Amino acid sequence: MTFLPSFKDEDYLKTHQLEGLQWTVNHAYSGSEFYKEHLNKTGVGPGDIRTLDDIEKLPFTTAKDLGEGYPFPLLSVPLIRYRTRDLTRLIPGRCPCGSILPRHDQILGRSDDMIIYRAVNIYPGQIDAVLSATEGIGSEYQIMLDRQDDGKDLMTIRVERALGMGDHLDNELSLRIKSQIKRMNKRG
Repeated sequence: MTFLPSFKDEDYLKTHQLEGLQWTVNHAYSGSEFYKEHLNKTGVGPGDIRTLDDIEKLPFTTAKDLGEGYPFPLLSVPLIRYRTRDLTRLIPGRCPCGSILPRHDQILGRSDDMIIYRAVNIYPGQIDAVLSATEGIGSEYQIMLDRQDDGKDLMTIRVERALGMGDHLDNELSLRIKSQIKRMNKRG
């Protein structure tokens, strides 16, 4: 028994990958002003992704792009990324077993297993649930942990505004999110 998806052949796999790429570009284009603007600047729209080679048409997101719009909203995030949160590396070449799927090295761990913050175990999924239920913000966020010189832990959650939202509700949203996160921690 295998847990891998069943792909009959390379053509079927490529069709599956192309559908995923088309969905991702369409989602980014229709859901993020940042990506819509960047794609429009390069003359690429969702309908222009017809083959896997069209991935080369997509603009790169740089570290500078990620910094623009800081601290609120977080408008620029990677368009394509692995979402498994597994830490590993891709191994080039075909598998000797004949599988047509990409190969990766052994899993070193996960990047989002658990955060221990001020002696409280927090799973990023808990924060995601709070943010997903908060109206007025988009779907992208970052959780940043830091420790001050005095040893005090700090957690900063950067979120993007929902499409069309101005900055007039930033303080209210910040307080609402902070309150919900604190309540989540008291519930355990």
